Amino acid sequence: MLIDGASAQETVIAIRQKKLGRSIQIDVVGLLVLAISGFIFGAVTDAFERLHDFFQAYEEWELDETFFAVVTLNVGLTIFAIRRWLELRRELHLRAEAEEKLRILYQKANEATLSRGRFIANMSHEIRTPLTAIIGCADSFDRDELTPAGRKLVDLILKEGEHLQAMLTDVLDHAKIELGGITLTPRPTHLPTLLEDVAQVYQPSAQAKGLHLETDISPETPANIEVDSLRLTQVLLNLLSNAVKYTQSGSIQLRCEAISGFSLTSRIRLSVIDTGIGIPEDKQVTIFDAFEQSDSSLTKAYQGCGLGTTIVKSLVEHMGGEVGLESVEHYGSTFWVELPVRITTEEAVRESMCVSQELPDTPIERRARILLAEDYEVTRDIIKGHLDEMGVDTMVVENGKVAYQRALNNRFDLIILDIQMPVMDGITAAGKIRSSAMNAQTPIIGLSANADPSLSEACRQKGMQDLMIKPIRKAALTSEVRKWLDRAPFVNSPAASESLSGEAAQSDPQSAIAPLDVDAAIVEFGSTEKVIELTNRLLKSVEQQLRELNLALQGQNRSVLKQQAHKLFGGAGTLEAQPLARAAKQLEELSDFGEPAELNLSYDRIEREYGRLLDYVRQTLQWQAN
Repeated sequence: MLIDGASAQETVIAIRQKKLGRSIQIDVVGLLVLAISGFIFGAVTDAFERLHDFFQAYEEWELDETFFAVVTLNVGLTIFAIRRWLELRRELHLRAEAEEKLRILYQKANEATLSRGRFIANMSHEIRTPLTAIIGCADSFDRDELTPAGRKLVDLILKEGEHLQAMLTDVLDHAKIELGGITLTPRPTHLPTLLEDVAQVYQPSAQAKGLHLETDISPETPANIEVDSLRLTQVLLNLLSNAVKYTQSGSIQLRCEAISGFSLTSRIRLSVIDTGIGIPEDKQVTIFDAFEQSDSSLTKAYQGCGLGTTIVKSLVEHMGGEVGLESVEHYGSTFWVELPVRITTEEAVRESMCVSQELPDTPIERRARILLAEDYEVTRDIIKGHLDEMGVDTMVVENGKVAYQRALNNRFDLIILDIQMPVMDGITAAGKIRSSAMNAQTPIIGLSANADPSLSEACRQKGMQDLMIKPIRKAALTSEVRKWLDRAPFVNSPAASESLSGEAAQSDPQSAIAPLDVDAAIVEFGSTEKVIELTNRLLKSVEQQLRELNLALQGQNRSVLKQQAHKLFGGAGTLEAQPLARAAKQLEELSDFGEPAELNLSYDRIEREYGRLLDYVRQTLQWQAN
């Protein structure tokens, strides 16, 4: 078949177009590859120049191996870049997953630490509560009536009970330090006095073992400093306790010296030096670790849980200092503490010191009235027994709610509240008692197995005067009760007292108080005539309010009861009829949750005060009924 020139030209053109179209389709991929690789490696301009050469080569049919090499190189670089990008993305994803796992583990570790701290605090309370009963029972025995063997057993119970108490305190302190619950409170302190007091604590134990215990203070040591005296005392007591425990013969010295000093600050070094058994060199590295002892074998001769030096180290570091030791086995040890302190004045120390007064160990002349709230029956009976020996009348209740209700109906000389009780705890009860009229000024003592200073502060914020830590010893309880009874006026008298058994009162302590303060009312309102007029209106109003209160009581309408009692409190108080006002206030407070019997008793008190006021006004002011 012959093909003419025109047909051949058309055929060539068609083939060229077909080839060019196919080539263009193929090389679109190359275009994209060049663009991506140029973007990744910062060579976009170069990629476009090569693209231009590519089209020119096609037009001139000048394809060579260089073009294919460039395309291959760019494809390879692009594939490498994509693979590297995928690897980086995977690494970032894995890192994010690892960081999230670490965050969750850290959170769980924190929660576990907090849970452990709460568990230790709760266990401390649960162990201290029966421990209080054990020590209290042993402390209640009259040693003069016991046989020598009996006295020995009682002394053994007390000794081991105090040892268990010390271990519980160490465990709880260690837990608080781990949780960051240690708060420092620097105060002006007379350093020589503090050191002598600390040494005096262990002087009897040292003398019983034939040890010579002394203090040595260098002349250049500042006497008046600002330091957390409670924490410093705790540190020194721990070190001295170990020194007395591990020293069988020789001496113990508590030494203090100034390492460096300026006009306002100083650095002091406190050392406890003993001639005891010493510490092996391989044990000295771990002696400050938790639960570590120099002798941890099954045949060890000394008791303890290995937390004393750990607590010392933690407390000293919290105070900005450092601790260390020097020891030679069989020849003794020296534990030293270095602390930065601020120098203060003697006057500042004198102002901050609380001078304790010795209280006479004599029976109380008048029968005081005490309210005791304690949920643990054995502890309750023991404390009541100690109080009975003091010659006081004690009302005993089992929780804070009942204590609050009793405090609304009875006036006491002293209130003792356990902190941890069911239904209502001691802190809440103290706050409610402080807001009531009857015992707003009565001293309140808290009882707790938790020695945390923050708890003591919480108690004081709710109106408590003091906090005693369990187990409660008889001597400590007696001293504490006498201290507050000597400061508080007695409210109990044979002529005006309410039954401590919780039964209805036949006479009110307020009966000795005039139902109306006439002088104060005249000063307030200007004249006797005005007081008579206002009293006349008050009595008529109270008569109507008593009817409404009675109806509210019968219908158990507490909102009306509270509203009317509040109005009566305001009116009687304004007119200086304070006994009636207090009776109304009591009913107002009871209206929220008081038992029906308590509401009726409170209403009867209002009626009695109304009758007293009515008689008083008729006899004193010659009140004339209209």
